[in-house]
Amino acid sequence: MEHLIAVLFGLAFVLWLAARAGWKVAWPLSRRPNHADAAASAACAQASSTGDATAASLSARLHGLEAEYAPLASNLAHPRELEDQPQFAEAVGVLQDPAVPIETVMQYALGANWPLACAALAALKRRADRSERSGEVVAHFEKLYPWPIHFALEYLLAVEPRPPVGDPVAGAKEWWGDNLIVPGLFRDYFARRESQGDAPAFGPALNAPYASSPEQIRAFLQRVNHGFATALMRQLDNVRRANVDRTFLVSFGRFWADGWTVFEAGAADLMAGQQWFGQLEGRIQRTVEELAASKKLIWYIPDMLQMARSGTHQGQAASVLDQILPAVISGRLIVWSEATPTSTARLLQLRPALRGLLEAVRIEPQSQQETAELAPARPPNLCATCCPTRISPPFTPSRRVRPCATPS
Repeated sequence: MEHLIAVLFGLAFVLWLAARAGWKVAWPLSRRPNHADAAASAACAQASSTGDATAASLSARLHGLEAEYAPLASNLAHPRELEDQPQFAEAVGVLQDPAVPIETVMQYALGANWPLACAALAALKRRADRSERSGEVVAHFEKLYPWPIHFALEYLLAVEPRPPVGDPVAGAKEWWGDNLIVPGLFRDYFARRESQGDAPAFGPALNAPYASSPEQIRAFLQRVNHGFATALMRQLDNVRRANVDRTFLVSFGRFWADGWTVFEAGAADLMAGQQWFGQLEGRIQRTVEELAASKKLIWYIPDMLQMARSGTHQGQAASVLDQILPAVISGRLIVWSEATPTSTARLLQLRPALRGLLEAVRIEPQSQQETAELAPARPPNLCATCCPTRISPPFTPSRRVRPCATPS
């Protein structure tokens, strides 16, 4: 107890001397712990153990400056106004010094302490070695707070070579679009890139580990009012069309290779292997999503009448055809089928709404000479005894008519 009292008395005496000498004591703001602070603390401990107090003094100085300029941020309208604060400018100057290792600057730039992250990113823009870490900054965009995003975008405008315009957008988070300033920050960024003569492109960013889903990226770009955002959304649509889960689709159907991509599957194919309630419905819904018309895909259904008669069970009153019709009506799905005149009449009797939805094109029998020429190339499962009627939407892309031989 006597030792404790002595320690407390000594501490009080030191603080009294500091006050008498006019020393300035700056206490850092409370904040969440982050890897940058942990690394800085470790550096301080190592510096103390080796007698080199450079890292410790750098950390103390930066946190002291942060304690002065961070509270002022709540009264500012835009992150760029931070640069008018003397303490912020001093922190930038400290980290801009070439004597400070770039690894130390990056620790602060990508840390969760956003006031110091702003200063570090602003300093990184001014450093001669700034271009060395552009890829690392882009990869961590998804983890940045709103105000550091401004300084990170400013940094990307200064590096050489500049990354693709869409690189920082690839990591778009759900909250970006709802934030008050983030859409505006990217609008200004797009305008600056346009003035620099850069073209709107994602490059390889969409396949990077940090990339968000195309739907999430598109949702954010819709909030950014700029022509580059529109151009990037078109690229996302092209990527989406190309990304078809063929492994899933060929597990029960077949792809054709011609003009547009044609996928073939009937009701029996869809129901194969489905044992539990909900399995078939899930497969149908996913098939409709994968075969979206925006991907330039056509669903060839060998027997539309069978689709209208299949798929119902105790928990599902809608047939397979009923479940895909909403997508066909809205134009999200293009279907193509063949049926005999009798089957067509029965189908229209069961589903009268199809009469105004699909276009029926009758295929006349070919001559014996034409049939003989096509016979060697005729698929083995092609009916050789009937003349089918093709049922297709008016906007179905042109394709060679599948032959049907007349009875001999």
